[in-house]
Amino acid sequence: MDRRRWRVVVDGEPSRANAARRALISSLRSVAPDRVEIDVNTSAHTDEYIAQRLGLLPFRRGAVTAASCVPLRVRGRPVRGSDVDGAAHPDAELLPMGHGQEVALRMRFAEGTGATHARFARAVAVGMRPVEGGGEADPPRHAIDFEALTDDDCPRAMWSEALDALDALLSRAEEEVRRRG
Repeated sequence: MDRRRWRVVVDGEPSRANAARRALISSLRSVAPDRVEIDVNTSAHTDEYIAQRLGLLPFRRGAVTAASCVPLRVRGRPVRGSDVDGAAHPDAELLPMGHGQEVALRMRFAEGTGATHARFARAVAVGMRPVEGGGEADPPRHAIDFEALTDDDCPRAMWSEALDALDALLSRAEEEVRRRG
């Protein structure tokens, strides 16, 4: 496996492994473009299409914050990830454009989790499958495979963050049960 992919084996019932899998998908915090303010667009693309394409662009962790405003100005050639400060995939072609076409804009960012919108997801290709145990008396085991969306995100740290988020969710649920008596 490369450094962005990771596999962890969880002992116990499938629901336990599935809860951890779902935490990887929905509970990791991230920042992503939230608003795109377009000043110039002479391309063949609508403003909404441009905003949607840029809104799903992953950014390197720490390269931008929820307070960031990232400008972009490209003329006469395709817009690539390398044109956007902090973009995680510099080789990605974002918008094809022809000679004389231009876009000039600013992206503003927000913080969120995959539970609020897919643009905030940090773990991708998250799968779960049963793994053979040592014997009949052994608890069930499930492998969870996932990949970090960007090279600068550490899968081991993502796993730990997901488990912390799951633990906090369970603690809140237990407190609510106690409160209701």
